[in-house]
Amino acid sequence: MLQGNINSDELVQAVRTIHKDQPPSSIHPPGPDDIFYLDCHVDLATKTPFILWEDILESFQDVVQVRYKARILHCMKGPDFRTLEPRRIAAIPNAVLDIVLGGPLVTTALTSTGVVQQESPSPTLQRGEVEKTDKEGVISQEVSTTASARRNSADGPEDEAMDKYRNNDDPAFVPIPEELQFIPDTEPPASNTESESTKSTKDLAQLISDANLGDNAAKVALGVRYRGGDGVDQNYQTAMEWYLKAAEKGNADAQTNIGWLYSKGWGVPKDHSQAADWYLKAAEQGHPAAQNNIGSMYDRGEGVPQNYAQAMGWYLKAAEQDHPAAQNNIGSMYRKGKGVPQDCSQAMDWYLKAADQGHASAQNNVAQLYVRGLGVPQDYSQAMQWYLKAAKQGSPYAQYGIGFLYSHGQGVPQDYVRAMSWYLQASNQGHADAHYNIGCMYAAGHGVPRDHSQAAEWYLMAAEQGKADAQYDIGELFEKGEGVPKDTAKAKEWYQKAANQGSSKLKRSLEALEKKDNYIQSQPLEQRSTKKRRNLLPSLGSDSGFHSNGYSASASAGNSSQVLDNYTHVDDRPYFLRGNH
Repeated sequence: MLQGNINSDELVQAVRTIHKDQPPSSIHPPGPDDIFYLDCHVDLATKTPFILWEDILESFQDVVQVRYKARILHCMKGPDFRTLEPRRIAAIPNAVLDIVLGGPLVTTALTSTGVVQQESPSPTLQRGEVEKTDKEGVISQEVSTTASARRNSADGPEDEAMDKYRNNDDPAFVPIPEELQFIPDTEPPASNTESESTKSTKDLAQLISDANLGDNAAKVALGVRYRGGDGVDQNYQTAMEWYLKAAEKGNADAQTNIGWLYSKGWGVPKDHSQAADWYLKAAEQGHPAAQNNIGSMYDRGEGVPQNYAQAMGWYLKAAEQDHPAAQNNIGSMYRKGKGVPQDCSQAMDWYLKAADQGHASAQNNVAQLYVRGLGVPQDYSQAMQWYLKAAKQGSPYAQYGIGFLYSHGQGVPQDYVRAMSWYLQASNQGHADAHYNIGCMYAAGHGVPRDHSQAAEWYLMAAEQGKADAQYDIGELFEKGEGVPKDTAKAKEWYQKAANQGSSKLKRSLEALEKKDNYIQSQPLEQRSTKKRRNLLPSLGSDSGFHSNGYSASASAGNSSQVLDNYTHVDDRPYFLRGNH
């Protein structure tokens, strides 16, 4: 390695060589002995650090491309979208880039002794090994929500740079959420009688007549009609009245639907305890939707104490009756290791049982596992096929996933126009990540003319839905006056909202800051005072109150409203990986 020869004041980019047939660093992280360092240069106009393409070609043979995790890094371009000369790749702080080779994995970089260092390609990981690596990465960081298609929250502060990797100025695309979509039942459970459809073949007058004669199925059908406003004015109270008439006679469909109304607070005050009671009445009669729903209550601890074993027990009872929502939920239990050992292969098996029945959420989850290579080999083409199945049913999560694959060229040729089309479909259903990605596409001019005003509008939609990274980015636009009038007060307000929400961007900055503080504290006192200092947060002026002395690691774990106040200028030395630490 060149590590021992790097001067502490030099700006360098860490890289490792990898064969084109090997998995990216998101699957096969580099070891310390795999890392080399290339000199960085800085664009005087944009202050953007970069590595020269010519330096890469001189140092390594048979270079095909440069990647960061699963993303290919293209040469930087100017405002006219022409490749800048000399050709250059934007550097990424605190990251190890993959130099992808087409031939044998041989480098021509010199070691400290002047000997050419050569490495043979390591064998491609087998399926089990890939799953083990991914499972370990995902299991421990189940809370992350802003990670790339193969990224987990343990990746560290370098992801902030990936979010800002721009070919000069390309905002981040929101990645597919790390948390797989978990949906119990998204619609009131349907009756298993002849009247389960809201479009009963009987007319309203006949249903009322039958109901008054004691036909419980007719009572349930009337309740369903009033709940959905099918042929009558929607009226939850009237729906409840008809459900209660049938439930008093022990009708499990009615009991289940009463539980649903209580769980949603439709026509009655929301009451999870009441919902659980009604679900239990029906579940004990063997009603699969009620069994799934009481399982969901135990799963989430709503109306009953949280109990994963009880949740799994009820899910299994429903799954034995081929209830797709229960099968999907069992898949999520295995995916997350809740009440059972984490097992992504088992998760995939259960998701497929539901997906093959046409369950949209399960189809989305199957796609997610293919995207990540969890329980199955990573396969973007398979992911796209399953996303399309779910998208045809109107799933905004699948529509978003398709847009993401098109925007990143994963499994399909990169196509920003198609990506925008799919993002818009998801956005029309209120999908916050889709709002945010549309904003990013306007900011970057991908598939649409570049327009910061449009970007601000879309960021704002996502920010108002509580998306922390959108709150951060709208704050940045207000700070810079891009697309909106420059407004320091509004910038502060949005930055604080992002901090209170635990913005991944602010979190990554805090993590980087903590590492820097730890490094500074490890240096001799006389060296600390000579270090240059750099502020990671946007500068809002000396009176902003964002920067003060006394930041410590405990600040990030304390009151989130104090996060920004505890930010301090810190040594910028570790901003890029350097050779002597």
